[in-house]
Amino acid sequence: MSITLGILAHVDAGKTTLSERILYHTNTIRTFGRVDDGQSCLDWSEIERERGITVFSDAARIEYGGRTLTLIDTPGHSDFSAETERAISVMDYALLVISAVEGVQSHTETVWRLLREYNVPTFFFINKADLATADVPGALWDIHARLSRDVIDFSSDFSEELAERDEALFDEFMEKGSVELSGTVRRLVRNGKIFPCWQGSALRDENIDALISGIMSIAEENEASDSFCGVCYKIRRRGDKRLAYIKVRSGTLAVKDRVETPAGERKIDELYFPNGEKLVPEKCARSGDICAVSGLSDVRAGDVIGKDAARTEFKTAPVFSARVIYDKKYTTREILEKLKVLEDEENTLSVRYTESLGEISIGVMGRISLQVIAYEFRRRFGVDISFDTPRVVFRETVKSSVVGYGHFEPLRHYAEVHIRIDPAPRGSGISFCSELSGDVLSPDTQRLVKTHIFEKTHKGVLTGSDICDVRFVLVNGATHEKHTEGGDIREATYRAIRQGLMRAESVLLEPIYSFTARSDISLSGKIMADVRKMGGSFSPPEIDGEVAITCGRAPARFLGDYAEELITQSGGRASLALAFDGYEPCVEAEKIAREISYNPEADLENTPDSVFCAKGAGFNVKWYDAEKYMHCK
Repeated sequence: MSITLGILAHVDAGKTTLSERILYHTNTIRTFGRVDDGQSCLDWSEIERERGITVFSDAARIEYGGRTLTLIDTPGHSDFSAETERAISVMDYALLVISAVEGVQSHTETVWRLLREYNVPTFFFINKADLATADVPGALWDIHARLSRDVIDFSSDFSEELAERDEALFDEFMEKGSVELSGTVRRLVRNGKIFPCWQGSALRDENIDALISGIMSIAEENEASDSFCGVCYKIRRRGDKRLAYIKVRSGTLAVKDRVETPAGERKIDELYFPNGEKLVPEKCARSGDICAVSGLSDVRAGDVIGKDAARTEFKTAPVFSARVIYDKKYTTREILEKLKVLEDEENTLSVRYTESLGEISIGVMGRISLQVIAYEFRRRFGVDISFDTPRVVFRETVKSSVVGYGHFEPLRHYAEVHIRIDPAPRGSGISFCSELSGDVLSPDTQRLVKTHIFEKTHKGVLTGSDICDVRFVLVNGATHEKHTEGGDIREATYRAIRQGLMRAESVLLEPIYSFTARSDISLSGKIMADVRKMGGSFSPPEIDGEVAITCGRAPARFLGDYAEELITQSGGRASLALAFDGYEPCVEAEKIAREISYNPEADLENTPDSVFCAKGAGFNVKWYDAEKYMHCK
């Protein structure tokens, strides 16, 4: 078995440089490359080497001391948090790099929250300790104050601190006067009770061996079963190959194997071990390995394959969208098809075409991510695109349960579907269940209804925003033995959902950021007043010397720009760390709806009306009259 270790940090903390040193010290690479000169092993794509930043999470395979370690270098900029989260989802351990000069920074806190949500055991490395401006004790104090007091300095004698956290270690300390690295210590690390920390300099090659040997003496392989289970954490194209990057959780995965995926059984055509830019062909991957495989044409990031195959969603999501601007010598279809290729690899793009407006829009994590998308689009397809000013992504849900009715019966077609739309807990997404027996609608037909519910994003009727946090329940329906086709079920399902939304009391939701503001005490009053104007909330500030720490929540449409404004207005005496914190009802829903001015009945792609048949011809029935025409009662 092998161990996956991810390296994470705020941008410019020295994360990729440290990754290079680890590869060099374990004889994985022969020469030490640097990010600044575009020669690092793990930042090998053109845009990474051109800009000197990590954009993609890339892996390298290390053999050290008779053990196998897969190292994953992750982006350090908040615009690429989705890429970082996908990598975190397959890490066995994480190494969080902190600059001894800057200390804990805003994105460090975001990464730390993700690591704790995924329960990833974490090590720390305080980097740049060699610089004249370094303050290692200050950085460690900052870590304790802002992340966890259970981060323990393993560069010095850690026995007493460990003894304070475990009864068995306390007894050992009292008996021997010291604590050894034992199974107990490994268990405490594994369970997130303690977080070992080392210090040094990646650039100056100081204390790297101590870091590596310390991690390898503590990290343990996971126990696993014999049956295959894996999780896809990213999709990437290399030449004409579409590769799914898989973490093997248990069992083995081999070329020509047939595995279960959320879309059905698929065959593994090729298998590689990623090693920086290189792909090393292999026949088989075992529990703990990271591999890249071809053949899983419709698997996407987040999919569990093999045992208990399922589709899961990540927490990081774009809260802004931007309209795509392109030369009209290209057709909309051409641009859409190319954007869909990028969306396959970066599903947060959420590519959408609004026919009524003739607009293509994509999900946006930030301005730098837009630059990367434009760069990749030009590199791959030779086409220049740009974007307008990003806008907030709203969503919609329902306040109470409502039944929607859909009927589709043009000549020689027939389907009727009744769907109840129930409100669901915030953040739960979309779910489906059926209350019908197989005698009313066959199991195959019920599965078709479910397929059509999940195959598209359903729009709300207030602003045309995506529907979320609802449960669709199939409550009735009918088909015709001769005239019903698959497309008829689709039309009836879509119309039932839309008709129900037209009848429902809809709720407009907006994205919320949680924030931690650190400022001079004199600025805390201004920050609280500003947040109050945004319609946000906060806890009373905590005072730490001359610093006030204010935590709260507010709409992302205000906080997104406020972070930069606060730094500028305060002359650097205040900072704001932001994290996406779900969706909540919009306090200015009527104002936002007026500004967007969406007309649901003019959206012919999402009609709520039904089609019935009389005297050999189909006729349209408006949504508000549809219920009384329905055949099922």
